[in-house]
Amino acid sequence: MGEHAHLLVGALAHSGRWRAVLSESEDFPHLVQALDEVIRRLGGTAPRWQFDRMATVWHSSSGQVTAAFAAVAKYYGAGVDICPPRHGNRKGVVEKANHSAAQRWRRTVPDGLTVVQAQSGVDKLAVRMDERRRIDGVATMVGELAAAEALLDIPVRPFPAELEVERTVSPQSLVQFDGPSQRNDVRVGDVCATTWRSG
Repeated sequence: MGEHAHLLVGALAHSGRWRAVLSESEDFPHLVQALDEVIRRLGGTAPRWQFDRMATVWHSSSGQVTAAFAAVAKYYGAGVDICPPRHGNRKGVVEKANHSAAQRWRRTVPDGLTVVQAQSGVDKLAVRMDERRRIDGVATMVGELAAAEALLDIPVRPFPAELEVERTVSPQSLVQFDGPSQRNDVRVGDVCATTWRSG
């Protein structure tokens, strides 16, 4: 998988269902791509998003959401809240999902795993975690709570963001490249196009 990968985790506050997507960067286009994949895995979006204090989401000087990310939220019909500092209890559901991903998945990832294989492992764990039980007076599975959760429909196409990456072309003239919700080997000619525009 290389030396570094970023994991964007999205969790639903009511049910505790979570999904996660691996990304090679936290820059704006990679964040948008991963965010779109997470909410599609969740089957919709909550009306409010709560984010950590990521530089791609908010201005540290003003404490305001960036104009670019505000446009993303508007596209998906959601509002954005920035989690205040030193308030871990305010993001308990996501912290629990992060703990699950760290303890049950990351520690078991072997060397030499491809990104596709690693993503498949995260997806399988997240679906398996839907079977855990929550006790709120009555024992209920997370998946059952999530099925009843009111989520907003999401646009058919991802938010249009331009993603540029560097890749090495193989001797067979193939280059590994991401597309929306998929990763493929793309055949290229003399020029390797490294720009993907969604939307």
